[in-house]
This record gives sequence, structure tokens and C-alpha cells, in this order.
Amino acid sequence: MAGNNLTTKSALTGAATATGDLYHVVDISTTTDNASGSDRKQTAAELMAVYPAVITTAFTGSGAHATEDKLVYYDNAVPKTILVTELTAAQIALAAALTGSGVVPGTDTVCVSDGGVGKKMTFTEFMSALTLAGFTLADIPSYADQAAAATALSGTGQLFRFATTGALGITIT
Repeated sequence: MAGNNLTTKSALTGAATATGDLYHVVDISTTTDNASGSDRKQTAAELMAVYPAVITTAFTGSGAHATEDKLVYYDNAVPKTILVTELTAAQIALAAALTGSGVVPGTDTVCVSDGGVGKKMTFTEFMSALTLAGFTLADIPSYADQAAAATALSGTGQLFRFATTGALGITIT
């Protein structure tokens, strides 16, 4: 039976795993022992379908590592991973443009970092915070578009106004 020992088997790397590959599972929900039937098989696809439900440890944003931590998602039923930073960029890229005339000040929200803790606030609250900090719209530089603002201002996350509409924007480079 030495040939059936799991430790003697060749390793299967993640890249070589197919959704139809089988995993050995010992079903602990059964009261029978291994010889009488608690051993089961499961495909990689079936494992991925239940895996989010069996994770019990919560993850907080303060522990996220931008270039190493990944999230699992399904791309047309194909399980894939995405870096935290890639997910944020994808959300921004897929988001519909919000123009100044489409903003509902008391309802629409913006995301902010409060000492490293992600929070949201309405546009009304955001504008009030800017005013309380002593900013006026005249203090916020005006540019023709996001590209011009990104070129003129140093760094990502710089607040600017669109010259044509007066809408606020943040540089993303």
C-alpha cells in the first residue's frame, strides 16, 4: 500500500490544476469511519463553489497588502484571483462617469481614508469637510481634464476642478 501514500505522489501546481481535477475529502459530517464511507471526492470546481462559505475569519482593510493580497472572483464561471490594487483600478475603470449635473449631494457618496480606515461620506458632507478645513472652490486648481491635472499636479489623489463644468476630480496616475 506504500504506493497509495499521499506523501509519495507528485505535486500538482496551481497553474496545472483543472476544474475537473479531483480532491480527496474526509467528510466529517458523517458518523461512519473511513473504511465505511466517510471518504469522498470533490472536483476543483465544486471546491471553489463552496470555498467562500467555509471561510470564517474576517479580513479587515487595515491588513491588506496592495501587491500580495488577492481576492477570488469568477470570470464567466472561471475562478481567478485579483490583487487588491487591481480590483480598485477595475472598479474605477468600470464605473460610470458622474458629471456635476448628475450628483445628488445628500445621496451620492465618495470614499475617503480616515487615518487608513476606509469610510464613505455624501458629497454634502465632503463639501462641508472641505469648507471646515478652510478650502473654497477658488483654492482648488482648475484644469481642462484629468490628464492635464495629472500632468500639472504631483502624485495621485490630488483634488482639482474641471474648468468647463466646475466638477471636482481626483488625479489617478
